[in-house]
Amino acid sequence: MKQKSDYSNEMEYIKDWCITVIDFKLEMIETSTLVKKLYEPLKKDLISNFSSKNKIIQKGFKEAYRSMKDEVRYWPDRIRTDLNNILYSKFGETINQKKEEEIRTIMKRGIINNDDEFRMVDEKVNEICQTNPEPSELSKLNYLLLKYEQNKK
Repeated sequence: MKQKSDYSNEMEYIKDWCITVIDFKLEMIETSTLVKKLYEPLKKDLISNFSSKNKIIQKGFKEAYRSMKDEVRYWPDRIRTDLNNILYSKFGETINQKKEEEIRTIMKRGIINNDDEFRMVDEKVNEICQTNPEPSELSKLNYLLLKYEQNKK
């Protein structure tokens, strides 16, 4: 179980990370009016409600964080590189580093705990298959995915 301070730190990180990405998106990329209408209220909610003890709000912020990370993966390389530079200077890590760290933690633990981790490991397996696969890593990740699916049934 996470300590309350760990959870508070996680929520603070999520808030700061999301605001950084939203600011980047709104200021650095030519953004349509529709996108601005979607992201500006989210930013205001993050600022005003991030410390809420309401589990639904916290879950919503975590989902916004995951959605933004997924979205950034599809941005053009030059834009993603600019964002990664900002994230590295502010948080000391890039989008890819955080994901790789989480996958290493899952592999070390030897079990996938939830659907989000399952999705992340599945994406990693797909990445490995498209590049130069290392058999031992690929087989361990596939084993974790299979084990999670079997336990879920």
